[in-house]
Amino acid sequence: MPNGDAPDHAVRLTLELHGAAISMAFSDSDGRFSISGLERGVYEILINDEKFRPIDETVNVNAEIADPTVVRLVLTPKETTSAATPGTGKNPNMAGVAELKSFPKPAMKEYEKGVRANEDGRTDDAIEHYQKAIKLAPDHYLARNNLGSAYLGKSQFDQAREQFEEAIKINPADAAGYLNLGNMALMTRKYEDASHWIEQGLTKEPNNARGHFLQGSVYAETGHADLAEKELRTSLQLDPKTTRAYLGLVNLYLRQGRKADAANELRQYLKESPNDAFSLKAQEVLGKLETELKKEKKQ
Repeated sequence: MPNGDAPDHAVRLTLELHGAAISMAFSDSDGRFSISGLERGVYEILINDEKFRPIDETVNVNAEIADPTVVRLVLTPKETTSAATPGTGKNPNMAGVAELKSFPKPAMKEYEKGVRANEDGRTDDAIEHYQKAIKLAPDHYLARNNLGSAYLGKSQFDQAREQFEEAIKINPADAAGYLNLGNMALMTRKYEDASHWIEQGLTKEPNNARGHFLQGSVYAETGHADLAEKELRTSLQLDPKTTRAYLGLVNLYLRQGRKADAANELRQYLKESPNDAFSLKAQEVLGKLETELKKEKKQ
């Protein structure tokens, strides 16, 4: 808090490594967080709370240093907050007491091994580690979401759905499971289902950039160009790292014959993600567009 006071409720912090959530913590009565057992690396600290403005901080953890890495986070209250549902006596977006406990260290180690294996493209190894993490901690919804995503990458849709649905049962306040189900429905062209799940996820986390990207993708596929453009733009405003939104805008503009706009989005995409898997194809498409635009300008 700006005046040094602790928040009046437990605030959830998510720790990410290379874009994947690896741990979660809640503030204590003094507003402090603590996460142990981290290896050396650059992490992202994310806080999305209904009463405070979002926080996205980068912290460099040096495991060779004996002293703990101390990070000071300043929570800035939002100008307005939405009221809780009358009569419920609780904030529907807050995690329950049962979800405040930490996952066992052995389970987290298996989870982290799964994340690294997934980053290295070893999907089968990642699946094995996530399965071990869940066996050690059946309520490890982070591992279940990642396991479901790994299954999704192998087109094992039934197994993926099972993990996503279980993650939602364990932690219904977390947006990830809903958005993962929405993504799966989008992949299988079940657009009505996709929109339903994505909307559920955005209800839990309105400023989730991935959620707006997925919603924009659904609108693009169902012929709602204006809404698609708005959602894709929103995803980039919330998180400039959501660079696939640029490609979504490119496809949208190409369908509308807006070649110059498509070229501009491709340039921005290549600037932000020069080493992405789609960068070579993006360069090829941009080259063709620039050639066509030059010819049209001469005519």
